[in-house]
Amino acid sequence: MKITRQRAWILYGWANSAYALPVLAAFFPILFTEYWGATLSPSAAFSWLGAANSWAGFVVAVASPFAAAFASTSGRRKSYLIFWALAGIVSTAGLSLIGVNQWGASLALFVVSQVSFQLSVLFYDTLLYDVSTEQNRHLVSAKGFAYGYLGGVLLFLGNSAILRWHEQLPGIDGVYHAAKVSLICAAVWWLVFAQPLFCANFTPKVKTPPPHRFRRSLALLKDDLNILLGDRNILFFIIAYWFYINGVLTLISMSSGMALAIGVSNSAVIVALIFVQFAAFPCSLLAGRAASRGSARRVLLLLVGGYSILVASSLFFLRGTYSFFLLALGVGMLQGGTQAVSRSYFLSLIPGEKQTSFFGIYSMVGRFSMILGPAIISLITYGLTQFFQYRYEYTLIHIYYARTLPVRAGFSSIALFFLIGWLFLYSIGTCSAGIENRAEA
Repeated sequence: MKITRQRAWILYGWANSAYALPVLAAFFPILFTEYWGATLSPSAAFSWLGAANSWAGFVVAVASPFAAAFASTSGRRKSYLIFWALAGIVSTAGLSLIGVNQWGASLALFVVSQVSFQLSVLFYDTLLYDVSTEQNRHLVSAKGFAYGYLGGVLLFLGNSAILRWHEQLPGIDGVYHAAKVSLICAAVWWLVFAQPLFCANFTPKVKTPPPHRFRRSLALLKDDLNILLGDRNILFFIIAYWFYINGVLTLISMSSGMALAIGVSNSAVIVALIFVQFAAFPCSLLAGRAASRGSARRVLLLLVGGYSILVASSLFFLRGTYSFFLLALGVGMLQGGTQAVSRSYFLSLIPGEKQTSFFGIYSMVGRFSMILGPAIISLITYGLTQFFQYRYEYTLIHIYYARTLPVRAGFSSIALFFLIGWLFLYSIGTCSAGIENRAEA
């Protein structure tokens, strides 16, 4: 049966979800905290995990605009997608070869896998323009995320079964070996379901001769920046996106580590992540349909506002397993719709011939925000931990607060980014009387 380009594009969301949930959100944080970083304290492991996410975000942020501009001049977006996807697949499988207490090596390979994953997503996003129309763009974007969540949770359930019954499975020696097998399963899943998109035909739009591509790429990047600074709608959206996607990506990368740090068990973390995926699947589709039928900006305002309230309140209610389940359910209802509608809304703001290079800027903004969120959480957590340790050591204050308050305070601090992002997003519709109609697309 022949698969259309649109269905192949949606199916790739199903494919790369093998990294987003099992690796990024679940098994790497657990393996790093309890296996590779077993010699580190929980707070130190949490801080190093945040640092690794920040390093990966910095590399992607610097590389994204140049990679996108170069791909735009060569017209080979799918080729770049395949290259970075394969790099991510290999490095993900390579994590299974790292031994106990080798936390430095595991962090280094994790950074490589995450950089490769994020750059592949960059070129995947640029293909949305080719596989959708103006009328169905929000819904197609939402389907990419929604089926990604569904595929991710199905693989995750299979991996969880491996962990649960690893003693009955031949060739698996212990729970950490089972977790490593799950990493290999994620790499295989990613590779297999990416094949339809790898084989789909996308005609190059630009054919700049190779000797002039680098010079043309720099000129194209400069032209894009001039357009960005001259269009208030695009500029305000980029600023808003920089703030609120900071919170979204930080929640994805740091929630499991945060839960472990406040005493939530591995099994409870896994159940909570399943909650997120099952909630995100229908809510992503609902957000896409709402954006298609009404105002995408208003849908984003609702989602980002919900995030701000949810994360800020976690400082007070996040005390243990059941409250973490509530947080996970709330995140699942907001996460997919926010990402999907942001992508399609941004595409509706930019000129059609600029989608590849502008998505480089879009990716750069998202990844630079990814640096700041984990870094702030790490700094606040470390600072408050040291404060309680040296000022109130061996007192009731230290015993009662030092274990969870630093982590909760660091985690809830990212609510400020959602709030600032909401304010800039709101300003798109009120900043001047000359707003273009496309801002309400």
